[in-house]
Amino acid sequence: MLASIGLEVLGLGPQNTHTLGGLIYQGIFYNAMWRGLWWWWLPAIVTLVIIFLVLFLLSLTLDEYANPRIERID
Repeated sequence: MLASIGLEVLGLGPQNTHTLGGLIYQGIFYNAMWRGLWWWWLPAIVTLVIIFLVLFLLSLTLDEYANPRIERID
C-alpha cells in the first residue's frame, strides 16, 4: 500500500483514477502547497497518517495477544 501510494505521488501511477497519492501529486504539480490551497493535499495526507497509525496500533495489539510471553513494561 505504501509503495503504490509512493509511486503515485511520483506520478508513476494510473492517471485516470482518483487515489490519495494522485491527489498529493496534483497538489505538488500545480504548486497548491505554495499557493495556500491546503484542501488539495492536506486531507489526503491526514487520511494516510490515520490509516497507517490505525494499522500500527492494530499490529501492536495483535502482537500482544499472539505472543503472551513478551514481557510488558508497565
